[in-house]
Amino acid sequence: MTTPEAGDLVGRLDERGQLSANNCVLVEERTAPRIGRNCQLGRLSVTGPLPGRDIRTCEGKPGELEESILAEMGLDELDWEIHDIPRLTTSGTRRSLTTSFEEFTVEAAPKASDDSLGENWNKGPVEGSRWHPDGACLKFRFTLSSGSYATILLREFMRAPLNQL
Repeated sequence: MTTPEAGDLVGRLDERGQLSANNCVLVEERTAPRIGRNCQLGRLSVTGPLPGRDIRTCEGKPGELEESILAEMGLDELDWEIHDIPRLTTSGTRRSLTTSFEEFTVEAAPKASDDSLGENWNKGPVEGSRWHPDGACLKFRFTLSSGSYATILLREFMRAPLNQL
C-alpha cells in the first residue's frame, strides 16, 4: 500500500501528514520510481476512495481493484445525491491508505473494575478467540494525523478480527 504502481492516485502530504486530496496525480510507468521515493520519504501517499457523487478513481489494475471492492460492498450503484437535503450530499474524496504515528508508548495498565468491563470480557475467551485476559491490560499512547482512526491502528497491533474488538 505504500509503494505506488501505474494507475494509482497519489496525493501530497503536508508537514502534519495531512493529505491534499484535491491535487491527486495519476502514477504512470515512467513516473512510478520517483513517486515511489517520495512516498517512502513521507511526501506523497497512495490514496483510496471515500465514495460519493464525484469521486475520481484510479486506472489500470488499481482502478479495477477499487471498482471490484466498491461493487462487492454494493456502493457502485448508489445515488449519492440527497435530493431532499442537498447540503448533505457527499461528493466523495480520497484518503491516504497509510498513516504514520508519533510519540508511541506502551505500558502495563491495571485491570479495570469488573463492573466497567464488557460482556465479552466477563465471559472470557471462547473457541477461536485471539485474546486472553492475562495479556489484555495495556495502555497505548500515540498521536495520529487528523483523519486517521486510533481504533484501526490498535487493531493492527492486536491482530484481532473485527468481531472481537
